[in-house]
Amino acid sequence: MIHVYEVANRDIENWLKAVIAPMESQVREHQLQLRRRLESIKRIYKATDTLEDRIAELEAIEKSIQGQIGELNQLRNNISAALQFTPGSDLVAVAAA
Repeated sequence: MIHVYEVANRDIENWLKAVIAPMESQVREHQLQLRRRLESIKRIYKATDTLEDRIAELEAIEKSIQGQIGELNQLRNNISAALQFTPGSDLVAVAAA
């Protein structure tokens, strides 16, 4: 009778090993996939932060350039006004040509 229980116990242990081994393999594969997804998400967040920093930098550069354009337009207007209102100057004739 004890022999029957020992055989049954061995059979159950073998069956459990046969069932659990594929499940453990699936769990390991699933963990690996989750780790890969987590790393991808981390890279996306890092890229987003970097992109936001770059956008802010470019906006600051654009603001600076717009200021320089305004200054250049003002200088151009001053030069044009000076050339137009110089009495008896040959520069008016040269500028008109």
